Amino acid sequence: MPKLTVLYENHKNPQQPDLTPGHGFSAFVEFQDLQILFDTGWDGDTLLKNARAVNLKIEDLDALVISHRHWDHSGGIIQVLQNWNPKHIYLPSDYSHIQPREFLHYVPEVQVHRVKESTPLTEISLKIFSTGTLKSEINIGEQALILPSERFSGNLMIVGCLHPGLKAFVNQAQKFGNVKAFVGGMHGFKDRDYLASTTINSVFAGHCTQYYEELQSISHIVFTPLQVGFQLDF
Repeated sequence: MPKLTVLYENHKNPQQPDLTPGHGFSAFVEFQDLQILFDTGWDGDTLLKNARAVNLKIEDLDALVISHRHWDHSGGIIQVLQNWNPKHIYLPSDYSHIQPREFLHYVPEVQVHRVKESTPLTEISLKIFSTGTLKSEINIGEQALILPSERFSGNLMIVGCLHPGLKAFVNQAQKFGNVKAFVGGMHGFKDRDYLASTTINSVFAGHCTQYYEELQSISHIVFTPLQVGFQLDF
């Protein structure tokens, strides 16, 4: 069964004191024999330490997906390149045009893709999709990752911070089927009425999420706070 493991997250895990929390987000996805890292947190050493602590056997990454350019989601890129040798890197369209040149010093054959529009990530799978780069009110470009889920009978959407808003992401994601589950940060989102009106029935939220009580009050949605080391079979 596909699995998601949160390797970088603000909130500590009382059951796993050997894991180090930190401000940021990163999730490791195992799907159809693929290894995909979504975001890196800000400190690559912490990311690698946490991966070892949960006994992940990470070899060459099939893909590294960066949600947006903020340091707490992309700061660990160099350590990832040095240790996990990704074959493909998917960046939002407004990501730095200088830094990717540095990527080639560490992984000369890595293919860097700028994802402008919603699309399947055909280089690795016809079943994995990006929403494409959506812009927030303060012009931050962000993409989300979408994967099919048997457990949730629909799609799982993985988001870094939700800067452009949940509605914008859901509208794009629905091109590939109903979103039934959400994982990631919700950056100030509190529109419980809109969330309740969507097809989402499971929310796993952490990092920059603020309004836990409001979101937990939606009766038909199972809401789970994230911790570093959290694992989800989907």
